[in-house]
Amino acid sequence: MIRIHAFLLTVAAAAVFGLSAGTRLCAGDSSNSDWPQWRGPDRNGVAPNSPPLLDAFPEKGPKLLWKSEPIKGLPSGGMMNNDVFGGCGSVTVAGGKAYYYAHGQFQIGKVRVTDEILKDWGWMDGVPEDLSKKVEDLRAELRKSHYESAIPKEKQEAGIKKIAETLAPEQAKKFADYLQRRVMNGKFAWVLLERLATVRGQEFDGAYALAKAAGVDTHPHGEGAGIVVPLEATGRRITDTIVCLDAETGKHLWQADFEGQITISQHYKFGASCTPTVAGDRLYFSGSAGVYCISAKDGKEIWKKKAPFTYASPIVYGGLVGVSCEDGFTAYDANTGEVRWNQPDVRDSNSSAAVWTGGGTPCFVVGTHPVPAQYRTHYLACMDVKTGKLLWKAHTVFNYSTPAIAGDIAVTFNKGNVTGYQLDLKSGKVLWNSKEGYDERGASALVYDGCAYLVGGGYMNSGAHCYDLKTGALKWTQPYPHTETGSAVLADGKIFAFASLTGPDKKPFSAVVMFKANPEKYEQLGAINEALAGEPFNRYSTPTPANGRLYLRLKGAIACFDLRK
Repeated sequence: MIRIHAFLLTVAAAAVFGLSAGTRLCAGDSSNSDWPQWRGPDRNGVAPNSPPLLDAFPEKGPKLLWKSEPIKGLPSGGMMNNDVFGGCGSVTVAGGKAYYYAHGQFQIGKVRVTDEILKDWGWMDGVPEDLSKKVEDLRAELRKSHYESAIPKEKQEAGIKKIAETLAPEQAKKFADYLQRRVMNGKFAWVLLERLATVRGQEFDGAYALAKAAGVDTHPHGEGAGIVVPLEATGRRITDTIVCLDAETGKHLWQADFEGQITISQHYKFGASCTPTVAGDRLYFSGSAGVYCISAKDGKEIWKKKAPFTYASPIVYGGLVGVSCEDGFTAYDANTGEVRWNQPDVRDSNSSAAVWTGGGTPCFVVGTHPVPAQYRTHYLACMDVKTGKLLWKAHTVFNYSTPAIAGDIAVTFNKGNVTGYQLDLKSGKVLWNSKEGYDERGASALVYDGCAYLVGGGYMNSGAHCYDLKTGALKWTQPYPHTETGSAVLADGKIFAFASLTGPDKKPFSAVVMFKANPEKYEQLGAINEALAGEPFNRYSTPTPANGRLYLRLKGAIACFDLRK
C-alpha cells in the first residue's frame, strides 16, 4: 500500500511540474475516474476511466447518497432570482475527497457609502464644474469606439495630458490624482456619484434602501446598475473559501478561508466561481482577491498571490499555474507562486484555458477580450506555455467557453454560434462555423468519438446539440425550455447537463438530464428532478461525474448521487 501511494504521488507530481508525457493535465491512478479540475482530467469534459453507469434512471431518479452541510457565507442561502451568491464553481474530486470553492459573504454590519468607494469610482470633493465636464466628455469620447474594459491605456493617458495642459500648474497638481482615477477607473456617471456623496457615511439596512435615499435608479439598465454588490459588501466580510468533504459520505473535513473582495466591476451577484485544481498533494484555486496554493490534505497555506477578481479556473501544466484575469493571462510557478510571465494582450476574467500539445510546443489556448475592442468582440488566443509568447489570435464573438480540444481541433461555444478551429503554431484557422443564433451563456462543449456535444443556448435555441467534429455539420438538436451556463460532461458514454424540462403537468422544472453520446439521434436516458435533492440546483455550475457518482452544486449545499450499475 505504501509503495502504491508513493507511486501515485510521483505520477501526480509529474503532472504538476511538467514531467509527464502526453496531454493529461492532472495525472492519478489510471484505475479510478477522479475529476481533479475544471472540465475533468484532460480538460475536455470527459471522464476517461468511468466505471459502468446506469443505462437508465429509475422513475424517481438515482439514489441520493448524501447532501452536505449548508455552504457557509451565502447571505440568501444561494440563489436569489437570477443572482448567485457564493459563486457557481463545480466540485473537484480527487483522492477520496470532494472540494469546492465558495465566494463567502458574512454579514457584519449595515451598508454605507464610504470615502474609499467614492474614490475608487473617481470621485473628488470640490472639483470645478468646467473641469468635471471636460473629464466626462473625454470618458464619453473614449467609450464611443471601445468597450469599457478594453480602452487603450495610451489613449486614456493622452486625454488626461490634454486636459491637464488646460489647467494652471497648481490646479494640475491638485487634481492630478482625480484625473487619473476618473478617466482610468471611473465606473459610473458623475451625477450618480454626486447623489451618493449626499448620503456618505450614513448607515442603511441594505444597498437598495441606500440607493432610494440617494435617488439612484438600481434597475439593471439604469444609471445605478452595478452599485448594489459593492455597496452590500461594505456591511460584509468577504472570503475566498475552499471546503473539503469526504467524497464517500459528504462529511465536512476542513475549510480554508482567505480574505476576499467584491469588486466594483461586478454588475451581477455571481461571485468568483472557480473550480479548484488538485495536482499531487496540492490544491490550486483562483478567487476574488488572489491565486492560492494549499495542501490538499488539510488546507494549510503553501503560497498565495494577490491578483484581480476572476471567474476563471486555474490550469496546472508544465510547472505553471495559468489564470485568466483582466490584467492579462498570468502564469505562476506552481511550486513557489512566483509570477513567471504575464501576457497583457490576453485579458479576460471568464474563459478558463485548455492545453494543446499537438504542435510540439505546449500552448495555453483561451478566450480573450482584445485590446482595443468593440463590445462583444473576442478572440481565441494561443500562448507558448513556457514563455507566454502570444503565437496567434483568431477572431470569435463573445466567447466565454473553455476550448474543447481533440487532437489539433478546438471547439468553442460562442454568442450565436459554435466554431471549430484547426490548430497549429502559426494560426487558429476556422474549420467551420455553425450559426444557430444561440443566446450564449458561457457553456463549454465536449468532444467525444468524432463529435462535439454541447448543452446551452439560454433563451435562444436552448437545448442539446451534436456536431460533426471535422465538418461542423449539425447532426441533431434537442430543444429544452431553458438552459443556463452549466457545461455538459460525459462518463461511460453518457452525457450529463443541467436543463429546464417540462413535466406532465406542463410546468417547467430544473433537472440534470442524462442522454446517450450518439451522433445519430438524441436519446434521453433519464433526468434528476431537483426536488429529489430537496432544494434547487445551482444551474450556473457544472455536474461532476467521478468514480460512478454525480456531484452537484445546489442552491446552498452539495449533493452526491449514485450512478453505478
